[in-house]
Amino acid sequence: MSTTLMSFVIAAVALCTGTLNALGEEDCAFTVSTRQRPQPAVTGPDDVISRLLILEQPDSPVFVAGADFSGFQLNASDGYVSYEGPYTVDIVNRSDKTVPAVHVVMRVRNALAGGGNGRTLDRALAPGERATIVVNGGPGRSTGSFTSDEVRVVVNVEVLRFDLCEYRPSQAIPLPRTR
Repeated sequence: MSTTLMSFVIAAVALCTGTLNALGEEDCAFTVSTRQRPQPAVTGPDDVISRLLILEQPDSPVFVAGADFSGFQLNASDGYVSYEGPYTVDIVNRSDKTVPAVHVVMRVRNALAGGGNGRTLDRALAPGERATIVVNGGPGRSTGSFTSDEVRVVVNVEVLRFDLCEYRPSQAIPLPRTR
């Protein structure tokens, strides 16, 4: 009797798992526009803009179309970096599917590590729609064995959430040449 019950439980779990996998795979299916992403529009202090890298992420249904770091402060020297202040990130849905949740991040990093913050858009983003995410970037700092030339401000789409799928776009980050 217990063998029959165990077989039933295993069959039920397998059936449910198969159904969830099928739903999750379908939920993660989307078509991304093949149009080339326009050059992102960026504004802010020269010391931030000269270090800014907005990742291309060609596999992402949502791309970063621009960023405004006008209220952001960055202090970088050999072995030390600090940052704080608000910034905005403009995003565009280039897919054929509404995206219920998009999380973008900004990281101040060197060749080895980094820290930062981000925010999730507080509404769904329809195909072709543009939105602005406002981030009140708290203070951050880092010390270590790096030069000020290695410090980069990196902005990217971190994660997209659909009903039964969490999608993380590619994140190829070119590293600065080190000593």
